[in-house]
Amino acid sequence: MVVRRNDRRRRLMTDEFVPTIEPGRSADTVDSHRTAATDGATRRTYASGADRRNQLRTTDLFPKRTWLIVTFGLLLISLIAGINVLAWNAQSWRSVIGPEGVAALQLSGAGTVASWFTCFLMVSVALVSLQIYAMRRHRCDDYVGTYRMWMWFPPIFLIASMASVVDVSTIVRNVFDATLGMSLPAGSLIPFGVALVVLAVLAGRVLYEVKDSRASVAVLVIAWLSLAISITMQTEWAGNRIAAFDRQFVLGNSYLFSAVALLVGHLFYTRFVYLHAHGLIVRKQAKVAKASKASIGQEKSSRSGRKSVAEPVNAKDDGKTARAEAAALKKAARQTAKQQATAKRAAAKSTAQAASSKTASGATPQAAPQPIVQPKPAAQSKPAAQSKPATMNSFKSLMEKRKSDQQAAVKQDVDEPGTPATIKMSKAERRRARKAERAGRKAA
Repeated sequence: MVVRRNDRRRRLMTDEFVPTIEPGRSADTVDSHRTAATDGATRRTYASGADRRNQLRTTDLFPKRTWLIVTFGLLLISLIAGINVLAWNAQSWRSVIGPEGVAALQLSGAGTVASWFTCFLMVSVALVSLQIYAMRRHRCDDYVGTYRMWMWFPPIFLIASMASVVDVSTIVRNVFDATLGMSLPAGSLIPFGVALVVLAVLAGRVLYEVKDSRASVAVLVIAWLSLAISITMQTEWAGNRIAAFDRQFVLGNSYLFSAVALLVGHLFYTRFVYLHAHGLIVRKQAKVAKASKASIGQEKSSRSGRKSVAEPVNAKDDGKTARAEAAALKKAARQTAKQQATAKRAAAKSTAQAASSKTASGATPQAAPQPIVQPKPAAQSKPAAQSKPATMNSFKSLMEKRKSDQQAAVKQDVDEPGTPATIKMSKAERRRARKAERAGRKAA
């Protein structure tokens, strides 16, 4: 065991803190400041969960699963059913809740539970649209800047939330009459027509924006139809033809269902934008499919020998065209490699046949062939490396030499049976032979 005598002194010197005393300050002041700083660093008022990195982001507050959004929509519809039950039984509870309670449980009008619930839903839709704008403005291929439309929806839905508890339409009509100095005749359908036109324009623009999300399109269509019904129920034409209770029932429920549908539709589109931004949803492009079909037709026409006129391809189709060209190059490379392999096999087969024919031309030995063991020559200096034959003349001379050697070996075998001489070509010589054979075929 090694005993370190200076360990305690070393630890003390490591942990020791020697402050620098500035002019005009005493050592006691420095010690008090150091103690206060140490206490502030070690003692926290909140735990680490209150740090910014541990807090939820705004996108974490919105559901990303379809079944969660559907469940939330069903919950809101059940709340609407509860409001309808309260409005239906309000008259029987008059003795308990009084006329004020009966008025508060109505399905339409200012100061009711239904109007408060509609206001809450519209404010929620404004917040969701603000989150869509925060994500949608970072889209890379939005060169026109269509994301700016989502900047206008939060104030629009905030005004709609105010209109659910305040009679904004009557106030706007009074301002219009005071400004122009004229009033619209009773039963005029001009406000009704203007409201429907504005609603149709907004609905068309929003549906075109969210066309990639089918769930959002389906739910928003229901929302805008409910709003159109509610606008129709407010006209004098509907008041003269529908009973007061039925009109109030349809008007209140259309407002409630439109608000719920708007919120659910915006949640579906928020989910779509989030997943699309993270690469979890791939949009289908019809133009790319058309370009791929055109390239396939051009390839077929080129195979059949017919001429085809090249059509211009949009900039969006460059990626698909590049992939098609890369696939064609790979296919051509595979065909070339296959042809080269076939040629190599044919050359090897021809070489083997030539060797077998040369071997068969000599006499067949009676005994098993055995290599002739020749004594090793005395140590001599290594001869200089011969140059590799690369022409047809040198190859022919080499083959003639090999042939004469083989004939001499055959003659030796005939003279001295049982001890044949075998002559083998080295790997380098076989390689040169194949190269010369290929050169001869190319020259032919």
